[in-house]
Amino acid sequence: MPEGYRFGRLEIHPSERALRLDGAPVALGARAFDLLLALVERRDRTVSKHELLDQVWAGLVVEENNLQVQISTLRRLLGSAAIATVPGRGYRFTMAASPQLSGAELPTPAGTHLHAPPSALPSALPSARPSSQPATQPPAQLPPLIGRDDDRAALADLLAAHRLVTLVGATGMGKTRLAQHLLWSQREALEHGVAWVELAPVTDVGQLVGNLAAALGLRTGDGEPLAALVRSLRPLAVLVALDNAEHLVDAVSTVAQALLDGCPQLRLLVTSQTPLKLEAERIYRLGGLGLPAAADTPLSAAEALRHGAVALFVERAQAADRRFRLDEGNVAIVVDICRQLDGMALALELAAARVPLLGVAGLRSALADRLRVLTGGHRGAPPRQQTLRAALAWSVGLLSPVEQRVFCRLGVFAGGFTLELARQVAADPPGSGPIDEWGVLEALGALVDRSLVGVDGEATPRYALLASPRLLALERLDGSGELEAVRERHARAISTLFADRDADLQAGRLGHDPFVRLLEPELDNARAALAWSLPNRPAWAVALAPALTLALGGSRSPERLAVWDQTAAAVDTALPLAQRARWHLGAGRPQTIAATTRLGWLRTALALYRELGDPLMVHRAIADLLSMAAHLEEAEREALHAELLALEQAARARGTLSARQQFFGQQAEAFYRAARGELAAAEAANQRMLGLAEAIGNSSAKVTVLNNLADSALAAGRVDEAVRRGRERVASLVASRDRAGLAYARLNLANALLMQGDAAGAREQAALGAPAAALFALEHDWADVLAGLAAQEGRPRTAAHLCGHADAAYAGRAEVRERNEARIRAQAEAAARAALGDAEFAALREMGGGLDFATAARLALGDDDTA
Repeated sequence: MPEGYRFGRLEIHPSERALRLDGAPVALGARAFDLLLALVERRDRTVSKHELLDQVWAGLVVEENNLQVQISTLRRLLGSAAIATVPGRGYRFTMAASPQLSGAELPTPAGTHLHAPPSALPSALPSARPSSQPATQPPAQLPPLIGRDDDRAALADLLAAHRLVTLVGATGMGKTRLAQHLLWSQREALEHGVAWVELAPVTDVGQLVGNLAAALGLRTGDGEPLAALVRSLRPLAVLVALDNAEHLVDAVSTVAQALLDGCPQLRLLVTSQTPLKLEAERIYRLGGLGLPAAADTPLSAAEALRHGAVALFVERAQAADRRFRLDEGNVAIVVDICRQLDGMALALELAAARVPLLGVAGLRSALADRLRVLTGGHRGAPPRQQTLRAALAWSVGLLSPVEQRVFCRLGVFAGGFTLELARQVAADPPGSGPIDEWGVLEALGALVDRSLVGVDGEATPRYALLASPRLLALERLDGSGELEAVRERHARAISTLFADRDADLQAGRLGHDPFVRLLEPELDNARAALAWSLPNRPAWAVALAPALTLALGGSRSPERLAVWDQTAAAVDTALPLAQRARWHLGAGRPQTIAATTRLGWLRTALALYRELGDPLMVHRAIADLLSMAAHLEEAEREALHAELLALEQAARARGTLSARQQFFGQQAEAFYRAARGELAAAEAANQRMLGLAEAIGNSSAKVTVLNNLADSALAAGRVDEAVRRGRERVASLVASRDRAGLAYARLNLANALLMQGDAAGAREQAALGAPAAALFALEHDWADVLAGLAAQEGRPRTAAHLCGHADAAYAGRAEVRERNEARIRAQAEAAARAALGDAEFAALREMGGGLDFATAARLALGDDDTA
């Protein structure tokens, strides 16, 4: 066979310009063949639409739909999966090469991308010659440019190096103001100055050329207009800004190319919601104004004002009401307003104008209805910038009908989405409409180009609508009557995604950390899907719950508990056995749930998995039950442990004993041995768990095991080691996102410090850790430690109160004290009884039983010892 390419049954012969399938010739048009070659040659990467147009239609001006037609032709021939669309990026050939692939070099089409000749433009101007006056400058009185110093500098550098720069961004981001300030700063840099051309009122290419000539002060005579403009501009060194080009992209592209080709000293700055897609173009994408990063500690007013969005809001609020000041009392509200508005300059200005009427707290509450509230722009602004709704409607109005429908459907996503999710949700159901999955991808690409959808990430792009456009999308989706149907598709897609990934996790096909990385970006979508499914499709909510709670992580314990509470009523015998079993297994794990409830759910899970005959999940349910070994009767505990070992032996004999199964087996072993008082064996099991946590890619489990090892050292009486380990754990977790791990580490360290006699160190950890106890259901554990702290500090009355509070907390949860907590509780009681006597201790202990945790913690961390 001649040199070429083979992909399974498909052969491509570049030298013959031939395509064969199973050896038989396949008829294919010349353009389609060239396009196929271009994609095959670059199959190691995504190829942009612009690059493909240049390669396949070299030297010609064609519309993008020509490319789409040829792509569709190839997909019909090769299969829809052969060429992947990456919205906002381009296309990629995805068929796998056969081993016989030859290393043929494909010819690269030569030539450059030429645009329509001047004769293609309508005549409107006579011939022209340059005026002796410099070009028209932007207004001298400009509003201040706030928060864009870095953007202005970067844009100036880009314009100094390239003759065509397009400032691209969503509506209302402040493109015009930034361009005006840049032009004003450049007015002396070029011999013939700068010119500003407003394109919003321009409706055709003839007006465009005429307005451009007028802005440049050119006198014109007879002749073809664009050619005359090019001749007149040829000797001039001038910077021209074309503002708001998004509705005239094709015309502006044609004129810009002609000017660049014929005017060597000309530089162009274009503002637009979409690029011009010219070879010489350099794009500067403008996002929202700077926002403070989320932080655990509140920002001061001075710190907040360093961020552009806050600075602009405050400046505009003070312009509307000179009495307004940003201070420590309102800074958190103002920052939240700026975040809700995505740093969009127009929205911030419109919002600030409402401060005199609503106040910042009222304004924040009203932002849920921002399309009605954010009105009343400056009188001199164009009508489309008078209200937020008008600005967004202008952008959406430039879309095709299909693009508008896809835009509205994408509004159901919360927090962004992937390509696959967009396909499932925004496409018409099969046979019900014209928008298929490929139509969604093409529309998504257009939305990215027009800055209505943002895209982030290279290997796995993630897409998102900003908050304000999303509200408009949802409003229009509701008006079209599609909202509920699209929400249903969204809930189904998200529930299926989470349930499938959970199945992969349980089977060991996916590690815990990759599982979290995959699903954490979809948490907002999962919350929305759960809220819709609960009243409409409760079975989907039940399917979603286990993976959702795992992806939430230990640091969101209250939300995890709420998910189990919300879905519990939907778990009934009508659900499939496997779904019911998985729900009960997941619900039985969180330590924030009372012990008796957890035991009941885990026993139900075990019974259901036995009924299903699933030995892997039977093993898992037993392991989770044995993690509560201290709450089990001896007979049940021993029987479960024997069954666990038998299941592991059988799996080992079959060669199916995975590292994940071993991890849960060792977890059960550690708790089982601790309940029997075999502390050395329990610690050895924890050590084995540490290596297995690494093997299965579970960093949160590693944190838990390291905390447990510090606790084991204390239980074994190695107090100094426990303190050392505890300090290491706290130091490593302080800067992490693992608030749950940090909460347990502080608890263990405070207990160890008390056993070491370091009450001051224990108080420091208690002051930092006890306020977060309720988030992780650690109130009963901290109650014992706080009682020990009060006793060591010589405050026996407070210690007696806290002993009573701790006893009531354990009784309320039906919990059994672990060894270290029992020891410090016993020491606190002994010290308090010795100081007070039995009668007073008993009375104060009884009173303490009625305290809530917040009051108990306040007593413990106080200085006095009043009754």
